[in-house]
Amino acid sequence: MSQLPPEVGFVLFKPDLFHRQLLVSVLQFLKGHGFMPLSFLAARVSDTHYKKMYSHQFLWEVDDWYHNRQLYTFGPGLGVLLRHEKGRAQELLSQIKGAALPKDRSEGSLRKKFSSKSRVFNLIHVPDNRYQAEKEALHWFGGSFSFGLMTSEEMISELECFNCFEAQFRLDPEEAFLIAKLRLFHACRNSKNCPERLKVPLTQAALFYRRWKDALLSETSYEGIEGTLLPDFQREEAVLCQQLVKACEIDLNRRQAIEALFAAATTKYVSNFFWILDEWNVYLSELERYLILCRLKYNPSFAKGLSSH
Repeated sequence: MSQLPPEVGFVLFKPDLFHRQLLVSVLQFLKGHGFMPLSFLAARVSDTHYKKMYSHQFLWEVDDWYHNRQLYTFGPGLGVLLRHEKGRAQELLSQIKGAALPKDRSEGSLRKKFSSKSRVFNLIHVPDNRYQAEKEALHWFGGSFSFGLMTSEEMISELECFNCFEAQFRLDPEEAFLIAKLRLFHACRNSKNCPERLKVPLTQAALFYRRWKDALLSETSYEGIEGTLLPDFQREEAVLCQQLVKACEIDLNRRQAIEALFAAATTKYVSNFFWILDEWNVYLSELERYLILCRLKYNPSFAKGLSSH
């Protein structure tokens, strides 16, 4: 029996949509065609998921596998479940997305409206049929779905709260580290592999890191953060971590979630931080990785913590 009802479809927003800052406009376009978001998850597109998207129908005579794959290294993907009250959701999404080739796109299509001028940089991936959509969505969301209807505004707010890839980077190691934590909590909270009892604590954690990031932005320099706000926030962070772990049952099946929380909130596990982010498919650019490495290596408080473990 299919887990994807006829009135629900799956799409993947591609990295170029974020680079062009079209998230709000595309959601409004889809809403205008009768689609409402149910749930979503932002993450990096893994090799496994890329194969699920394209291997069954790849046009080898016109496309290059590795050239197309490279697009997904430039930013995250955003998997979204959308509901249409008339049913046939996946079929309708296929009709309005627009052709792959720019010259073949109809005037009313999404890709034509938002002037995507490339076969590769074309904003959105839409599975061709309901079976393929279910296969991709199950992999993206971790094996099960959540059909809790949410507004477009809620989705945008959720993504903005951890700097959804559209803001200009300030080359600040502390800011990069906080953004990585926000993305990790987003991945934990929206994954169906995460215990239900962690939903509320994870929401509180995201609000905490958003407050920390906002405080960081209000400071005039990194030295100001180091001298004033950082120690206070680290003390609060230690308490938050204890609360999160206490809220989670400690057994082998949930070990990954627990380790993710530890890695995001304590100095003792920073050596595993990148491994945890990769396990949860959290997107990081090479620049962000470099900045976080600088943060972990040179921050005085972290260096002291590492030396004792």
